Amino acid sequence: KKYNCALPGLEGFTPGQYEGIKVNYLSFATNTSSPNLPIRALELEGCTGGQIAFAEAQNVWEDPLADLGSGEVKGFELYDGYFMSYSHFPEASAK
Repeated sequence: KKYNCALPGLEGFTPGQYEGIKVNYLSFATNTSSPNLPIRALELEGCTGGQIAFAEAQNVWEDPLADLGSGEVKGFELYDGYFMSYSHFPEASAK
């Protein structure tokens, strides 16, 4: 497979360095909140081979906490990244 790491912001990556790796990202209203993120994710995949799978949260306040967990309560742990501001979620578990 041919990789393209010539786009701005990709210069520090090694072509194919994340081939076969997929991360799950829980977003919220992606087309409004971060419309460039899926485009950049495809560019990252074209350079590194790594994939970012987007899922849309139904509730920006409840869904991330259900996955992360809070206090001593373990979450579902399905996602690797989230669209959220941690300053709004002090109860989120950092475990």
